[in-house]
Amino acid sequence: MSNYIVQFPLKVEKYQEDILEKRFRIGRDIYNSLLGKMLKKYGEMTKRKEYRELLHEIANSEGKKILYKKLEEIRKENGFTEYSFHKEVKNMQKFFKKNIDSFTAQKIASQVWRAFEKMMYGSGQKVHFKQEDDFKSLEGKSNGTGIRYIDGYIDWKGLKLKVLIDEENYYEKEALKSEIAYCRIVRKNIRGKLKYYTQLVFKGIPPREVDKKTGEYRNRVGSGEIRLKIGKEYLIYEKDGKVKEVELADKIYLLELRRKELIEKINRRKKEGLSILSVRHRKLVEELKEIYRKQSDVRKYQHECLSNEILKLGDKVEIEELESVQEEIYSKGKEKRVKITRSGKRGNRAPRMLVEILNRKVEYKNGK
Repeated sequence: MSNYIVQFPLKVEKYQEDILEKRFRIGRDIYNSLLGKMLKKYGEMTKRKEYRELLHEIANSEGKKILYKKLEEIRKENGFTEYSFHKEVKNMQKFFKKNIDSFTAQKIASQVWRAFEKMMYGSGQKVHFKQEDDFKSLEGKSNGTGIRYIDGYIDWKGLKLKVLIDEENYYEKEALKSEIAYCRIVRKNIRGKLKYYTQLVFKGIPPREVDKKTGEYRNRVGSGEIRLKIGKEYLIYEKDGKVKEVELADKIYLLELRRKELIEKINRRKKEGLSILSVRHRKLVEELKEIYRKQSDVRKYQHECLSNEILKLGDKVEIEELESVQEEIYSKGKEKRVKITRSGKRGNRAPRMLVEILNRKVEYKNGK
């Protein structure tokens, strides 16, 4: 069964903010401690002769299935499974049980496991320790224990936080009728101030959005097939022989220019030996963080809008991912082609995020 997320702001008093910040610090410490311990184990495992020889065989052999099975067995023996990470974090959590419950600690361990999993099986090159600003969320495993939503409040280890629900928002009211899988507390640095939110993860498919003025459903999904060709910056979609070209997340361009300008200023100050503790330097760093946040929000919002526009045309989407869409466009002229080939120069457009959003919305439409 699929899940969906609805985010609500939290009303947080000053004393509650202090408690939350303490728990976020503890959560980050648990994450980094577990990461450091498992990184040491990983280093010892990779030094083993058997492990190195197996990797060499995999790189130079055609029958890899049996070799990968042996590699998996070695990793399990050395504690590289999600369950083993949960066991490791148990001893760490007991020292902080007044602030972090066991299920929240297990979800932190799952984050560490995913980092190693990406490094061992995916595209990741290395795992990273979390800086203070990088650790942004804490979550439970169910709505029965740990972080819970109860009657308009988030209840967690003696902390009761008011959830601000818009009573006139049809979508929020309908979502709250669904069963809650688990809750997440998120902190965001917005214009230099910390804001706190809860993300309620509901079971099932999201309710339909309704237009306040007309009372009709918004973002209706059409029927039929659509062909998409996605590059790093541009997308082409085709329906019934009609072709349309769209620039991905075009509104982040000015933000990207400002981001590069700020990075140059910060690097210049470092080269000149100016203090990184000065008020001017801190303002530049805070503005850079705000630019990153805005880019992320704008990019996601534009992808959501574009996916709705595409799905109005049809519900069967055939996607082809391309390095560049330059070769697909012949009628735009030389000037347009030059613009298109500036791939990677105008900020990260996150084409893969758009693909994930489209897949998710198609699944919701099919009721999966």
